[in-house]
Amino acid sequence: MKRTIAGLGLVLGLVATSAVPAQAALIVGTIGIGGTLAYDNLGSGTPTLADNGLAIIDFIPLGGGSGVGNVLVNSATGYFDGAAGYATPASLPGNGLEVVFIPPSGGNATIRDLTNDPTVPDGTAVEVPGDIPVVNFISNFIDPDALGLHFDLTGVGTQTGPDCSVSQVSGCTINGIFKLTDSGTGVNVAFTVFGNFVNGADSGAFVGQFGAEFLNVGNVAQLLTLIAAGNDICSAIEGPGGNCTWSANFIDEFQAQVPEPATMLTFGAGAALLAARRRRQLRKNSKV
Repeated sequence: MKRTIAGLGLVLGLVATSAVPAQAALIVGTIGIGGTLAYDNLGSGTPTLADNGLAIIDFIPLGGGSGVGNVLVNSATGYFDGAAGYATPASLPGNGLEVVFIPPSGGNATIRDLTNDPTVPDGTAVEVPGDIPVVNFISNFIDPDALGLHFDLTGVGTQTGPDCSVSQVSGCTINGIFKLTDSGTGVNVAFTVFGNFVNGADSGAFVGQFGAEFLNVGNVAQLLTLIAAGNDICSAIEGPGGNCTWSANFIDEFQAQVPEPATMLTFGAGAALLAARRRRQLRKNSKV
């Protein structure tokens, strides 16, 4: 009788264990995205008026025009690489996010526009920093392996450098959020975001370094003069391949050392080295 009861207890224990839902997984890795954008001036262009400098950073949809902006996935490691890639403690199913450079493909998603105008409706653009935190800042991945994946924005980084309103030089900052640097072919605008990639119960904290390249606008001082006069920048581009491109690299908080904002080339090279080192370590561990 005791054996029967013990056996029954074991069976019930196994049933109870099997009924426990899978635990949430930690998302780690890197993901690189990019696209095109325009700077739409909302102010009057009169320096003495309060609306001077109000604008929207308008991420452009695939194919151009207006509407919800799109991103293209151009690199993915770790969780985003999928179960078929270099294994991490947890991964997206299948081959993960498709990495592409030319649409159409599975490797794209949507992104919310940014503004500093508090009167812009929430559904039109995210006011920085007033609307933060923002759920689904990046979302709607169309890859079947990542349909539930999204990035929730929780904060923006503070940049160092002189105030652009006082000193219009390379390396100056706007509102302590955007850093403007002469690139030789135009002006690079860099900013840092913090947030969480979430996919169902899985989540992980990430740092994202954005860089936008404004070409054919001269240097920082000339770009700021155009903006102060109420000009739109890159408003005529018709989709990917225009003259105002942007890219962003996200890295999980365990690998990230938040860099001084610079060109995306510098940050991208660092992320690539980290990814290569991680792959070598994973191969080494698999042989043990």
